Amino acid sequence: MLDAPDGKKIDTYILEQINEYHIWEIKGDWIRVALYEGGKVREAQTNGWVRWRDGRKILVGCYLNDWKI
Repeated sequence: MLDAPDGKKIDTYILEQINEYHIWEIKGDWIRVALYEGGKVREAQTNGWVRWRDGRKILVGCYLNDWKI
């Protein structure tokens, strides 16, 4: 997860503890997500950007693409 599209990596979370994410914004090949743990949003620094596609190649499954990767 990055702080901006093509930005710096965010290292403030432990992936194994994350059980849900919500998409807040879409900008081209990038989505801004909020990470949830136990049904509650994590602290603000764990919100960031993930590249969800590379052209026509899907990199991240989500509700908008029927969870396909």
